[in-house]
Amino acid sequence: MATLTTALQLTSSGTTAQHSDALGLSVTKDITVTSPSQGISRISSAGNPLGAGAGILVHDADQGTVGQGNATTTNTIVYVRHTGLEAADGTTACAADDYIDITDAESTATGIQMRMYPGEFAVFPLTAGDGTDAGDNDGGLKVTKSSSGSDVMVEYGWWTR
Repeated sequence: MATLTTALQLTSSGTTAQHSDALGLSVTKDITVTSPSQGISRISSAGNPLGAGAGILVHDADQGTVGQGNATTTNTIVYVRHTGLEAADGTTACAADDYIDITDAESTATGIQMRMYPGEFAVFPLTAGDGTDAGDNDGGLKVTKSSSGSDVMVEYGWWTR
């Protein structure tokens, strides 16, 4: 077992019409993690590192076997970042509107729905799916590029809780 420490700091230097005070928030959380895990890695948004289809970062509960890059245990902590780099060479900046969508592994409308633009990131808990495509928790995690944009480099990792 190991300890994964997550930290979030939000600050602002100005005010908005809705908030007259500057923002200052800092939160940390130590999480005990175990095997299996996927250390920090980079792939193209068109990559297929798990052999489960393009963009699959975490298998849903009815794919693969435990320990082969999938999170079929109760919970994982996931980190995903849009690097802002084109996948073609990994060094050229992509366009500011080349977003990635992050969904459950089946891209269902009822599952996870996130959109990240260059430089944006997230750390979040992910519960395993219910193991059936007909269920109400499809599980897994997938990234897809914007329909008009280039494939981009995505940085990610996950740890079993």
